[in-house]
Amino acid sequence: MFSETRYALNGDLRVAYRTSREGPRDIVFIPTWFSNCEVLPELPSVQGWAEAMTSLGRVIFLDLSGTGASDSFMSGALPTLEQWADSIIAVLDDLGSREAVLLAGVGAVATGALFAATHPSRTAGLVVLEGFADPTAERTDGLDSEELIAAIVSMWGRGSSNMSGIRTCRGTRRSEPGGLDMIAWRQAQGPPLS
Repeated sequence: MFSETRYALNGDLRVAYRTSREGPRDIVFIPTWFSNCEVLPELPSVQGWAEAMTSLGRVIFLDLSGTGASDSFMSGALPTLEQWADSIIAVLDDLGSREAVLLAGVGAVATGALFAATHPSRTAGLVVLEGFADPTAERTDGLDSEELIAAIVSMWGRGSSNMSGIRTCRGTRRSEPGGLDMIAWRQAQGPPLS
């Protein structure tokens, strides 16, 4: 259903991406830093979702510069949001795409928002998946630990008064598309290389 991995150039770095067949619009799934476009579309828990999305247009999975199957940055250098937004431009240009709808999950909202703000003519829409407003943003006097826990619980909607109500595993929430499969895949890879 999805192409083999292809590469677009973002400066000197190759940006990995895969696409479905062409459609009436392009839909870019902006990944988080721990994604891998070679694995994500093949995960059983993502396949049905990805197939459904292809009925709306060409779905593009990519790995931002320095992540997944894309080239890494030089040792000691961290990518900037601008470099990640440029990764999206590189892929769209490589595909000859004029504009795209962006799908940004909770770990990719900043990249999607920056892209939409700096490239409005290339943005047909921005869809935020599992995003939230920070209920503590208006506070200037700080929060005590009980208030912080209550704010976190309200954001996740677990109704628990302690942190055990929030379930995460190695940075991947089980509720995300492919979350459980990605967790299993990451665990099978063993510890990260140093």
